[in-house]
Amino acid sequence: FGLSEQQLVAAFGVSGSQAAGSLQFLVNGAWNKRYQVGAAAMNGVIAATLARNDFVGATESVEGKHGLLAGYTDDAHPSKAVAELGKSYETMKIGVKPYPSCRYTHAAIDALIAMRREHNLTPDQVKRVEIGLHRNGITLTGDAATKRHPTSIVGGQFSMFFTGALALDQGSFGWDDYSRLGDAAIDALADKFDVVQDDRLEIGRTHPFGARVSITTDDGVHERLYADPSGEPTSFPDAQAMQQKFLTLARPVLNARAEKFADAIMTLERFDRVAQATELGR
Repeated sequence: FGLSEQQLVAAFGVSGSQAAGSLQFLVNGAWNKRYQVGAAAMNGVIAATLARNDFVGATESVEGKHGLLAGYTDDAHPSKAVAELGKSYETMKIGVKPYPSCRYTHAAIDALIAMRREHNLTPDQVKRVEIGLHRNGITLTGDAATKRHPTSIVGGQFSMFFTGALALDQGSFGWDDYSRLGDAAIDALADKFDVVQDDRLEIGRTHPFGARVSITTDDGVHERLYADPSGEPTSFPDAQAMQQKFLTLARPVLNARAEKFADAIMTLERFDRVAQATELGR
């Protein structure tokens, strides 16, 4: 947006009034989760646009008496927010989801797909599957009473039972696979899943997204422990994988233009303004 320092302060002042979110959408599979992420980006654009047009925003919106830090904690450490400013970039620590579901399901999905391939497993060979998760993962995805047989896409995204059964059944998992919600074969396989808390994923770990997978068959018990899901900074998808994920989602909407849009996004440095690239996605 090319904001001046004063305008940037005003933009923070505006966006500070828009910071919120809620997990209540889990109760009925509402669309709030995806809206909240989009709204955060939209609010940033609105804040910058208002500031550029001389809207007066609050000063000290982060560190002030009634600012973000005071509103969300009793023991703020503002020095951490500016530590290594200009040297350490948080965007380089961001992961990318390979699967369209809650991050707590991903390590288990990785393991299930790998074990299915390694042992040539078919659903009829599987007697029982136990998924060990961090307690937060169980809260979001592992409650058998409410998560075993989801009926909505959002419900499926937050079901370790559905996502795990799907991955084990077909050896892959993508957005279009939510068409299998209510599929009798997936529901039957999900009935073989148990989700439990595993202390090995909590004690001495700073990352909560790992999983332990145990699959019982007539041949015995096969087990894997994945400390981290794929898509983390240390296992970040390469450019081809990123582009393929994008095209899978974009082609149904943009048709032949999807490839040009993908190329533009991957080479944003060629454009003077982001708008020139995003125009290809209209």
